[in-house]
Amino acid sequence: MTTAAGFNIAPDNALVIDPQHLGIIATGAELEGLFAKFLSRHGKTAWKMELSPAGEFIFTPPQAHPFDLHLTAIVDALNEWNADVGGVVTSVETI
Repeated sequence: MTTAAGFNIAPDNALVIDPQHLGIIATGAELEGLFAKFLSRHGKTAWKMELSPAGEFIFTPPQAHPFDLHLTAIVDALNEWNADVGGVVTSVETI
């Protein structure tokens, strides 16, 4: 899914950001140093944060991210509907 130029959401719900879109023009070791500084200030989170080989910031939410709450509500609604029409409702992980 594409959100805005310089930002996108990967299939695993990771937020991928091009640092240049944030006004960061550093590359290589300088970008690694800036990212390490960011991690030292904000690294105590359940989100996985990494710098890709292409120099993108990647933020991956934990498994129990609120997205799962939305998925649970959808599956619950499908199960209710499915009780009347028959069939099987499974999660995307079992397909």
